[in-house]
Amino acid sequence: MIVTTIKVTAAGTRVQSSKAGAIKSVLVRARSDNTGTAYVGDSDVSSTNGLALEPGEAETIHFNGFGKLNDFYADVDTNNDQVDLFADNS
Repeated sequence: MIVTTIKVTAAGTRVQSSKAGAIKSVLVRARSDNTGTAYVGDSDVSSTNGLALEPGEAETIHFNGFGKLNDFYADVDTNNDQVDLFADNS
């Protein structure tokens, strides 16, 4: 398992996952102490384009074959909110 956190210090600015690696699935979770909505997606993620997660909300994404963890980006509505990624690479 690969675990990483994306912290977005400036709302409206997408931040790429700092971890790389081939993965079969990933659970993405907005931190419960976030104060706004978080958005997860690829390099063009934004508040109008991406998977929206309210504080504490999580979704699992499965791949046919393998995906890449560093293909994930996050954006947020509130400065310093965070998204955790729990990736299965087995």
